Amino acid sequence: MCSARTVGAVLSLLWAFLGATRSVFRTRRELALENLALRQQVALLIRTRGKRRVQLGVWDRSFWVILSQRWEGWRNALAIVDPATVVRWDVTITKLHLLQAVRNKQRSSCLSIRSEALRFR
Repeated sequence: MCSARTVGAVLSLLWAFLGATRSVFRTRRELALENLALRQQVALLIRTRGKRRVQLGVWDRSFWVILSQRWEGWRNALAIVDPATVVRWDVTITKLHLLQAVRNKQRSSCLSIRSEALRFR
């Protein structure tokens, strides 16, 4: 009788073989992006080794937001956080960016009004 550990090892090996077979039919760009995504996650795990929870910093979050905007297969390579979390980060960053743009526009319009008022004195 096979133990659960043996069955798990065989399934893991089969999964790895299917993934390798699938990579034959993918483009070089997709393979490079997947490799980049997996390396980032491994680096994150190494960096946070010994801690209870993996904590993603600003650069890690920015990496995943940018990758999600540029690559369709990012969800398949993501193992550390839920894809919905990355989407939430993207929405938050977009809102902050738009808010900052509006503030800068208001500030510049106030400056232009002040400068025109000074010009007409």
